[in-house]
Amino acid sequence: EKMNVLQLLPSAVLGLVDYAFVLLNRLVPSSKPKFFSQGRGDLAAYQARYQQSMDELEKGSYQFSLTDKTIDWGKTTTDSNTRVQEGRFLSPLADHLPQEARTSKFLLVEPRNDDASTTNSDGNSDKDGRVYILMLPATGEMGVSLRLKMARQFATEHGICSVILTAPYYGERKPKGQSLFFLGLVTGILFQAQGIVEEAAALSAFFLNQSPHNKVCFTGFSFGAAMASVACNFALKAGTDGSRMGCALYVGSAGPCVLVDGVLVSGVAWKSLQNDPQESQETTRQNLFAELNQTQLDSIVPPKENQAAVIQGYSMKHDHFIKAKYAREYEQQIQATSHAAYQVEWMPGGHVFAALARPTLHKKLLLQTISKLVAKG
Repeated sequence: EKMNVLQLLPSAVLGLVDYAFVLLNRLVPSSKPKFFSQGRGDLAAYQARYQQSMDELEKGSYQFSLTDKTIDWGKTTTDSNTRVQEGRFLSPLADHLPQEARTSKFLLVEPRNDDASTTNSDGNSDKDGRVYILMLPATGEMGVSLRLKMARQFATEHGICSVILTAPYYGERKPKGQSLFFLGLVTGILFQAQGIVEEAAALSAFFLNQSPHNKVCFTGFSFGAAMASVACNFALKAGTDGSRMGCALYVGSAGPCVLVDGVLVSGVAWKSLQNDPQESQETTRQNLFAELNQTQLDSIVPPKENQAAVIQGYSMKHDHFIKAKYAREYEQQIQATSHAAYQVEWMPGGHVFAALARPTLHKKLLLQTISKLVAKG
């Protein structure tokens, strides 16, 4: 997209907020937590588990087993307009996660006046024509407050339901001893990504199975957007009905490149990842880049006859966390795996501005995507 100088300048200035964020971060003492301070972990174990899912997808034998009986429905809270219910189920990746992270946890947010939310004799909820937004977390999004606020707005203003997922290693699923969201092992972030992908895909199948008229829309910000697109492709490859699925991808990338090629490289414990003390940081960086990119979107290609109905996204013109080359690579991978045009709009500003504008811009993107999804029937 071509921009004149007057358009370019404000976007570039907004993009500088990314560097201000990094500068403030560097003023924190050097003892602050870092990613991968415990090293790589058992990469072979991750690769074996990842390949298991890929093989099952290729053979057509991957099965979603999520039902009302396998979901442990918990506490329900209500206000004047919405109903929020806790849910949990055993993660498909449970055997490879710490004890605290083995149970997938989510919130289901619905309009309170949804009088169609009765239960049939077969145990399935009768919610004909409902749209469910599957909200995946961004890197470091330990809590649910921002997404819950947005979900309540969608329920109140548009009658749209939301499912807010907590990722492995985050929030109530954070292992003891972990500092904030800084995962100690490289395998931790790989299993985290694979876990949230398979959990979100399972939930999409569950809510679509409740009614032939239901629809789902995967969404997330930053790494959450990356995982939302992978989860969508995973569900499509497993046979979930793509004609009732959409993706609203808010400032995503093809993989977790932000940790190895962007303004957050100082957040990695590089010495813990060296194969020997003499190894250069560039060599270590290249090795980590290859290891993290095993969760690339283009590793899962759905069949041409089962495609998502709508895929839309926003990218930022002056993003110093997710460089433009990775945003464009993401765009290319979506087009290559979806066999359809990925409608992306480049917005002014950078990553920090995108985070601050999320209540407005992310909501706008979701409304655009869901409108098109519903219009397709």
